[in-house]
Amino acid sequence: MVAGRSLRLGLAQIDAVVGDLRGNLGRISDSFELANKNGVDIVAFPELSTTGYPPEDLVLKKEFIDDNLRAFDAFVSSTNGKGPIAIVGFVDRDESGNIFNAAGIVWNGKVFGTYHKILLPNYGVFDERRYFTLGGEAPVFRFDDICFGMSICEDIWHPSGPSFSQSVQGAQLIISINSSPYHVEKWKERLQILRDRSNEAPGFYAYVNLVGGQDELVFDGHSLVIDPRGELIARGPSMSEDLVIVDISLDELKRIERPAPMVARAASYVLGEIVVESHPGLRGTARSEVSPSETPPLGRIGEIYAALVLGTRDYVRKNGFKGVLLGLSGGVDSALTAAIAVSKDVGRLEQVKEHIKRHPRVEEVMTSIWVDEIRLCPENFEFKHLGKK
Repeated sequence: MVAGRSLRLGLAQIDAVVGDLRGNLGRISDSFELANKNGVDIVAFPELSTTGYPPEDLVLKKEFIDDNLRAFDAFVSSTNGKGPIAIVGFVDRDESGNIFNAAGIVWNGKVFGTYHKILLPNYGVFDERRYFTLGGEAPVFRFDDICFGMSICEDIWHPSGPSFSQSVQGAQLIISINSSPYHVEKWKERLQILRDRSNEAPGFYAYVNLVGGQDELVFDGHSLVIDPRGELIARGPSMSEDLVIVDISLDELKRIERPAPMVARAASYVLGEIVVESHPGLRGTARSEVSPSETPPLGRIGEIYAALVLGTRDYVRKNGFKGVLLGLSGGVDSALTAAIAVSKDVGRLEQVKEHIKRHPRVEEVMTSIWVDEIRLCPENFEFKHLGKK
């Protein structure tokens, strides 16, 4: 817990669905209301949380962009008279018709600023340059004595990038919104990236990530917050939705010194400052203290299993399938397939982890799951047998 006045930060790792604008608006609004009830000062949502990620060719449809902007405007209106500043991902469009991977800074029914993603990835599973125009501005945002910057996913991964420019302008806190696909123990890479940025320009760094399966991609959540020393002070769960909350000491924020303004490094982006006008101030005196969110990592095998469960579950759910036909031979592969199929959520991981403790070899783990869980599939898991009697 943090003694004295603090900034309460919320990271809403939600499971957005590509193209489901109404559903995503509901998910964003529900998390915003939860943040408000918990006295959060700033709540951040994942990259393109309004549209889902990756929207791909949907953004080539004018009607979809229009609907996305209406959904974003509806959320903005819903914040009138409510506490938190919200950072929400959406697709923005300028007067010339260029579209941007964007985030709006929203408070009290108004949009005080919009950030456009600057570094668009075009490798691996990413093809953002096909769709979006590059941003070029890296402003900071101020309210009370707080100065924060923000970035979108790829922007935080490069040295001397937008976050450094914002630190030069006095940002004490950098909030990165992301839709970063999972691979094994990727959270360790993200944590190191945050520490690299903090070594470059000391400050608090927060990383909120999307969660859920989308076709061939899995997003693992696992949001992170570090302090100026690079120490992890909050961590969200892997493979499940959550509102990660952490209190950051105002005294420690104020002690952060901005890096020397190295013009050659900071001049790549248009700088600026946006004041969140008429903000009532931090709500630290009107709320109880909270312990920072700290969910232990699942471990290598645990997170792989959870990713398989999440990816399969969301593929079935988001495509509206009524059921799944499994062909089971009775071997270890079938046991794993059946276990994934019947695991409605990652809560079953506790059982898997107990098996792992008793059986260090993966084959033995899966065999144990088969013996203890799967052999009674029809009775235990409502499987309907379609073979001959």
